[in-house]
Amino acid sequence: MQILQQMCVMLEQYVDSICVSGSAVKDDPIEFGSKNVRLELQQLVKACEHAVKIAQNLNNEEPVSTCTITHRQVEVLKVIVDLITKASLPVPRYFFQVLQSTSVKLAISPQPRVLGEFISVQAGSQLAVKVEGVVQHGTQPGLFRKIKEVVVTVTSQLQNSQKNKEILDPKLLEQVSVLSQTVTPHNDFFAAQFLLAFPRGGQYLLVVEASVIDENSNAWKTGPRSTLTVKVPEETKLTPIAVPGMANNANVILMPEDSLFTRGHLKKDVNKTQH
Repeated sequence: MQILQQMCVMLEQYVDSICVSGSAVKDDPIEFGSKNVRLELQQLVKACEHAVKIAQNLNNEEPVSTCTITHRQVEVLKVIVDLITKASLPVPRYFFQVLQSTSVKLAISPQPRVLGEFISVQAGSQLAVKVEGVVQHGTQPGLFRKIKEVVVTVTSQLQNSQKNKEILDPKLLEQVSVLSQTVTPHNDFFAAQFLLAFPRGGQYLLVVEASVIDENSNAWKTGPRSTLTVKVPEETKLTPIAVPGMANNANVILMPEDSLFTRGHLKKDVNKTQH
């Protein structure tokens, strides 16, 4: 920080000397002392020392009138600014080093029997989802922040498929159900339960995500993000079928297992007509 302050004072002196007092810098040149600085500051200090030498060479030239600013003065000022801006800024020691890391590991149930398959849920029923997790810390837990709460969020959305194209209202595919629960971990362990409802048949995508809240109420998106697929069987459409032997205007609705009964009657009627 001191090096940056000296650099700003140096630029202030040079701009003041060119615009007010001609080409002469009244104050003594600033000494940066490149031998005793840290490694990350050496490049910036060398650029500042080079700028000081250029300014001193300008002081050795014949002074000009204070009422005018020459092209030579402007060029020198541009060179000084280029030297300083091209030098890399000092990066703190721990800028690229992680001192504290926090991660969350989740265990979700139920799980499909085969990895990558879907979870089957009967139409009209609900699915109970249990999320258990543990907060994992690095080598120095609680160095900068402490975990106060964990937020578990579950979202479900009906996926687009060939069968869903028959839906009259396409907005149903855009509806997303979001359930969230905030729990307090005990000894870094936590658990949350959700009861999900599926209003219609189809394939749903469940997304389970976790985030943490520190003691200052700041939210941190640590993850993880897990997905599950739930399949709800489509309701079979029942169509009225005319049954032989009944009144012409009478239609009954038959289930798929009644098709054998219908085909048997149709065969008998065909045989009678042939005779």
